[in-house]
Amino acid sequence: MTSPLRSCHDFPASVDRVDDGGLLARLDRIDALDRSGAPNGELLDELRGLLLAAERLSREDAARLTGEEVVERRARRELGT
Repeated sequence: MTSPLRSCHDFPASVDRVDDGGLLARLDRIDALDRSGAPNGELLDELRGLLLAAERLSREDAARLTGEEVVERRARRELGT
């Protein structure tokens, strides 16, 4: 059994939000390509698409934060809490 990864980010996890970005479907496609022995170029194309979608979703989430929330999260990160 694998253990969950730790992150220095304190953003609440949301599978619904991740799915809004189409990330779960892309992960499924990457897994299917890998299992089928697809060429590395195909896998890399899907991985690049996944990264771009994740970055876009991250920027959208960051844009929703108020200035006060940004300051609070930075302070927590610096304090290590």
